[in-house]
Amino acid sequence: MFKLKSIIFMLLTASVLVFLSSATANAQYRFPDPTSQQTEQARRSGPCRDPWVTIAVYASTAGTKQIAGAGDFGECNPALYNGGSWNGYNDLHYAVEKALRALSNAGVTISMTSLGGDRRQLIIDGGGGYKSSTVLNIMINNGANLISNDGSSLVAAGAGNFRVKYTGTEKRINLGKSVLVIRKQ
Repeated sequence: MFKLKSIIFMLLTASVLVFLSSATANAQYRFPDPTSQQTEQARRSGPCRDPWVTIAVYASTAGTKQIAGAGDFGECNPALYNGGSWNGYNDLHYAVEKALRALSNAGVTISMTSLGGDRRQLIIDGGGGYKSSTVLNIMINNGANLISNDGSSLVAAGAGNFRVKYTGTEKRINLGKSVLVIRKQ
């Protein structure tokens, strides 16, 4: 009789654990893939080359601000979000939230202003003199955006949890699978 009770208890415990683990896994996937219409709209009107990045950054900021970037620059840079690799929109959305939170916690601001015509200035300010300024030339060619820059900031491959590391001339912010490097001016 004791053996039967033990077996029943083990089966009930295993059932509860399986149920809880599947409920937890399902709870993590709360951001469905954008519809084809949403993706096409973001492709036509969004500032980012990748329409899902446009959608995820806009959703992560609750639409409270304009996206500071264009093409693959600034907040549009896919490398900022899980090293530019994700398994569906849900993964991208969480990666965007994590990276934007890490940048905010590190006191990093990204802004973009018009310089007139097709020119925009993208500024990544890490505080304390750590600043990157990039001039983007946004041109329309047969309905497609062509974006070039003067090249002064970079996102390098890396790993590790969020942390900020200062050197004499650089501020490095680990964003999971990527690292934002801002040079001192």
